[in-house]
Amino acid sequence: RGVACLMCYGQAESGREALLHGEAGTRSNPNFTPRGMPAPGGHIHQRGDEGSAGLVLAALVEVLGRLGDGGAVEMACVLLHLEQLHDLLSPQSRVRLAESDLDGVQLSGAHWAPLRDAKEAEGMLQMATQNRAVHAGAAPEGDGGFLDACHVIIAVRIPTGAGRGSSLPLHKTLYIVELAPPPPTRPSGIAGLAVEDFCAINASLRGLQACLGVMARKGAARPPVRDSRLTRLLSGALGADPIRTVL
Repeated sequence: RGVACLMCYGQAESGREALLHGEAGTRSNPNFTPRGMPAPGGHIHQRGDEGSAGLVLAALVEVLGRLGDGGAVEMACVLLHLEQLHDLLSPQSRVRLAESDLDGVQLSGAHWAPLRDAKEAEGMLQMATQNRAVHAGAAPEGDGGFLDACHVIIAVRIPTGAGRGSSLPLHKTLYIVELAPPPPTRPSGIAGLAVEDFCAINASLRGLQACLGVMARKGAARPPVRDSRLTRLLSGALGADPIRTVL
């Protein structure tokens, strides 16, 4: 179906955020913003600047460059928290997973923003940062671990040139996933949804681990992609002959 997936996994200080979003988005940076996305009104480092742009912007620029002048892609950005999907580009949208024989599992109801150049990509990432901060602000007071209790999924749809009615999909899809780190055991008495966060993230990561384990054994068994919303969304990259990388 033309699905590729890059998953990045690691503890908060492991360099995960800098790898995906550039050095300007690390927690050691005084201007750090949630998930290492560019600060509202800020600047993502371009090639040749001090620092690096990170894989997210670099991938968007690379894809747009291959499409040439006039080419455009569509990007959606969702947050997965407690098995619920939240649209970071259009918070009022109600996102759900829909499945079809031709396109596989898709984000139904998500806002897909057209991107024609790196400047538009920066703007969308900044919007996602602002909306991500709203979700973080709703966390229980003092629960600084909320930022690490979510998966952030960036989906990029690339047109294939196939017409409607064709047996080929209309788009190829690139997923860039910042996986939540494994939550540490927390002391009793913490307020809010800490227990639910802990259980949901571990269950989601275990589901992904189970899928990757089945694929590594290359047997007749199929990956249990329906065990979580994360693996169901990424099922196109967890099946036969996908393109996937885990960092």
